[in-house]
Amino acid sequence: MKVRKTDLRPIIRPLDVKKVFILFCDDGWSYIPLLKIRRKFQFLISSLIYTEEPWDDTISANVLHEEDVTFSSYSISPKIWSESGHCGFIDCFTEIA
Repeated sequence: MKVRKTDLRPIIRPLDVKKVFILFCDDGWSYIPLLKIRRKFQFLISSLIYTEEPWDDTISANVLHEEDVTFSSYSISPKIWSESGHCGFIDCFTEIA
């Protein structure tokens, strides 16, 4: 799916808020064990492609970095979510296609 990265959180109240940790690995994927997903961002010239898929708890890559974040879900369709860490707001993403 194509997503747009914004600097502002949605004004609406989140549907769900979870404290999670994200494992960034050398295979290009980041893994979120609590949500049981792995995801990948690909930056193209004019867009950001986001791939997310179910994950079975097996990582065959090296973990490069671990980050604790608060994952807030605002909408399922279109998918809108934000991530904030110990230093505050990180990113907000909105599905556009």
